[in-house]
Amino acid sequence: MAASHRYFGTTPPTGLTGVSPHEAIAQGDVRTGTEMLAACRAFLEGPKLLERSTQELTLRAGFCAGYVSGIMAEETEACVPPVTASEAVRKVVDYLETHSDELDKPFDDVVARALIATWPCEP
Repeated sequence: MAASHRYFGTTPPTGLTGVSPHEAIAQGDVRTGTEMLAACRAFLEGPKLLERSTQELTLRAGFCAGYVSGIMAEETEACVPPVTASEAVRKVVDYLETHSDELDKPFDDVVARALIATWPCEP
């Protein structure tokens, strides 16, 4: 008997399908800064989120952290020190809040730029 999966939205979250963010984009699953900002803010709320949140927002909050962590695990032009997912997500949220012109950009590109801006590699 096949397992049943329930997904929110039109496509399963990338973290649950076993593909990288870049593979998801190649498959047409592009998320923007606008789509992810609320989820990333929710992730930063931590346990408080569970007290008042819907199941969908909780799932999306975890998706944000997984997405950011996945991009950090890939080779980027940033020199990211060992940081927690919360620290990295905070930097991405801060970046989006100060670069509102990037809200319509693909989220993986925004994350990469946020990481480079926060932790540039020294020449």
